[in-house]
Amino acid sequence: MKTIIYIFSILLLVSCQSEAGKENNLKIGKLTLNNERPTPGDSLKISYSETALDSIDAYFYYMVDMQAYPVDIHFKSTPELIGNAYIPDSATAIAFNFKKGDTYDLNNNKGYIIPLYNNEGHILPGSKASMAAYAIYKGSNFGLEIDKDSLVTTIEDDIAASPEIKEKWNTSYITLTYNQNQAKGKKLINEYVKSIVAKETLTEEDYQSIARMYGLSRDKKKTDSIKIIAAEKFPNGYFAKESYMDSLFATKDLEEKTKVYEAYAKKFPNDNGWSKTWALQTMARLNYKNGNTDKFKAYASQIKSKADKAGMYNDIAWKNVEKGENLDFSADISKSSLGLVQSLRENPSSKPKFLSVNQYNERLESTYQMYADTYALILFKQGNLLEAIKYQKEAIGDGNSVDVNKRYIEFLIADKQYATVINTAENFIKKGKSNPEILDYYKTAYKEVNGEEGLENKIAELNAMSHKILKENIKNALINEDAPQFTLKDIDNNNITLPSLKGKVVILDFWATWCGPCKASFPEMQELVTKYKNNDNVAVLFVNTFENTPKRKEDVLKFISKNKYDFQVLLDNPIKNSRDFEVANQYGIRGIPTKIIIGPDGNIHYRSVGYEGDGKLIEEMDILINLLKEKNV
Repeated sequence: MKTIIYIFSILLLVSCQSEAGKENNLKIGKLTLNNERPTPGDSLKISYSETALDSIDAYFYYMVDMQAYPVDIHFKSTPELIGNAYIPDSATAIAFNFKKGDTYDLNNNKGYIIPLYNNEGHILPGSKASMAAYAIYKGSNFGLEIDKDSLVTTIEDDIAASPEIKEKWNTSYITLTYNQNQAKGKKLINEYVKSIVAKETLTEEDYQSIARMYGLSRDKKKTDSIKIIAAEKFPNGYFAKESYMDSLFATKDLEEKTKVYEAYAKKFPNDNGWSKTWALQTMARLNYKNGNTDKFKAYASQIKSKADKAGMYNDIAWKNVEKGENLDFSADISKSSLGLVQSLRENPSSKPKFLSVNQYNERLESTYQMYADTYALILFKQGNLLEAIKYQKEAIGDGNSVDVNKRYIEFLIADKQYATVINTAENFIKKGKSNPEILDYYKTAYKEVNGEEGLENKIAELNAMSHKILKENIKNALINEDAPQFTLKDIDNNNITLPSLKGKVVILDFWATWCGPCKASFPEMQELVTKYKNNDNVAVLFVNTFENTPKRKEDVLKFISKNKYDFQVLLDNPIKNSRDFEVANQYGIRGIPTKIIIGPDGNIHYRSVGYEGDGKLIEEMDILINLLKEKNV
């Protein structure tokens, strides 16, 4: 309820300030706005009480109903940070984000979500709904703890209070409701469809709305029926085009696929949207698979989206280089992918609306580095060491990818650049961005330059520095949050309760059998389980979640048994009439693998999302266990 309480506390705060005749400023946490009741079209002066200009990444979102669009904030420092934010006329609410390093300022989990007002000083119809939608769709990405049920109720109440916004919000509100409560959602779907069908004349947009509703409730028969009717009624419209895409997807034979594509291209010669892009990619990939590189190039040349074309090139090139196949062809398309991304970097007008300028540039930079990694590996396998090293150095970026770092060191070793290996590998090792292979390469280079003397001490020194940095990073990331209590059954049908584990360090590993990174982490997790198997102060529990197949328990048992894992697996409970799961929902799990570390005091002290594959998982868990056992948190 914290987010909802905050939304209404903002409204109350503004009201009280106006009545008391106080300054026309709005202060929330570290943020101050020069207008307590901002309106669409305003140019706001903002200040943020931090002095370190270079360390703050700031931007604000303006909402247009349920859509959120980010804009960068450019600060100048005076002794606090001063900037401006222009609110477009179409906006219905705004939200500010401030990030220092890797940490967002959550304002004590209240966030910085602000309503907009009309010229009479009244909150805009739909502004509360926009604030709630932002909290749901964006806030959780920044770490806000939210109560979706209450937020959906806020949207519902705003629609009820302002019927004029109902048409804009209907689809989003019904979707959110269905995802939270399928029974209530189905009722809303049926009511909405009936209201559309009751119209004297239905537009294609009406048919699209009906199809979306049936699709949401996974009623394939009705969805397909509506699509067929709409395609016949609007032969040049959306569903007619989609029917070609469906046929293109379903047809496996290249000759038949070509006929479908040609019929589509003839029917819609001016289509340059996602359908055309997807169709061209499909034809290009299939022709490449069938060995016709000329037709592959012909189809690829027609793809207007540089980002999509570059992505296809890199995907094919990477798969080839992994197999060691078609390296010359792969080098050509891989280099082309880099050229395409570079042209996007030089032309900011191609930025999509859902990214700010800085976000777009960061994404392009990350994409370029990923594609440079592909191209460098191809060059390396072709024996072009100097060019491979050049592009791999570009791929490193901030040096956060251990695999990319490893390849760079590998290429340097191959070129016998031992001094560079020593300096670069030392840096990776010290920062904790290395793995055993990088350490082995370092040993090789050290011996070539210095012989054996001092190597053992140097390795011990580097490992100590790496461990110290890892420990400091973990200490800085420690939190102290209430751990939701739960009772779950394990795969042996025993009830496992969290309260019964108080006094222990509890590691909850949320996973699913379909999750690749989860499974990739399990060999290391097995080592951890074995290490602490007889330690009464540590419990490692594997919470299976986000899967609800008919044979779920059987599939889980089969997976664990096949891989000979000695895991205590708990089965998270699906929430009735919802797509969510009980414990995952309580703990705010948005992606897996996620590890939650609970201390002997029964509180959450650490969250870890994803799997790095750098061989440091056990060291990380060891540090956490020792810190929490010592209560040094």
